[in-house]
Amino acid sequence: MVITQDGLLINTEAVYSEVTQEVLDKYAPGQKFTWDFKSKLMGRIGHESAAMIVEHFNLPMTPEEYIEISAKIQEEKFPLCKPLPGVERLIKHLHNHKIPIAVATSSLRSKFELKTTSCRDLFKLFDYVVCGDDPEIKKGKPSPDIFLTAQKHLGNPPSENCLVFEDAINGIEAGLAANMHVVWIPDLNLLQLNGRENTHGACRVLESMAHFDPEVKILNYYSLTGRPEPYRYYISNVHRISLCLPSKAMITLSPLKSSLTEILHKLSILMYDMYFNEQGSQYIEKFSCRFEFYLSIKKTLSTVTMIA
Repeated sequence: MVITQDGLLINTEAVYSEVTQEVLDKYAPGQKFTWDFKSKLMGRIGHESAAMIVEHFNLPMTPEEYIEISAKIQEEKFPLCKPLPGVERLIKHLHNHKIPIAVATSSLRSKFELKTTSCRDLFKLFDYVVCGDDPEIKKGKPSPDIFLTAQKHLGNPPSENCLVFEDAINGIEAGLAANMHVVWIPDLNLLQLNGRENTHGACRVLESMAHFDPEVKILNYYSLTGRPEPYRYYISNVHRISLCLPSKAMITLSPLKSSLTEILHKLSILMYDMYFNEQGSQYIEKFSCRFEFYLSIKKTLSTVTMIA
């Protein structure tokens, strides 16, 4: 699993906006740093973003001077950044379950250290951190370099087994270019700007990390790859994972027409879609038990039916 840093793990995107607007107020009075323009900067390396800002707002300075001016303001604000909702819970869960995780940030290594000042213990749980100025990164997003580098340092698992969390559109493009699954967690301003229907190729769109439940959904994400391990894990630990079904819902599958793995794959996708698309969902442990009973004891049934 690979997670971008700014805007997903810690609240740095708000700081970037504040700093940029502060510079504009001083050197280009009346100019506003809008989300329309900000969305074009997200995920880019520092010098590239600086050059775009200087050109777009016609600032009386070079990109290097802009970086120097904004860096002085950032030095005061970045150390105060905190983890965003749901982040600590998710990272600790993945670490405790030995799921390889990496940070992939376009920030310079020095900026990464500054931003994580108040939460170093949390970032120690990651197996690897890739930064935009690492020698292996030849091109920034939307090039897949940063995600391919993270993949290599996580043991080089197959790309289809890698899950990327991104908040930037060019980050989604980078993840897809690396042939990985991408979950998009955009700022609500960006979501409104681009429209809720446009997923840009992401497999899922969530409002925040807090909406990602690792006890249930991490298995469903991994099931999309066809790996057998999550299925075995799911059945053996069914007593504490629980199906999430809306009221009066029915799932009917035909075991005689498919292999057990295919049945589990289809079921996990159905469960996943129902969780996100139905309102008023609730955890119902008894159906998890029935699920286990049918699949492990009654494999010869013509149908597997669960009714909530």
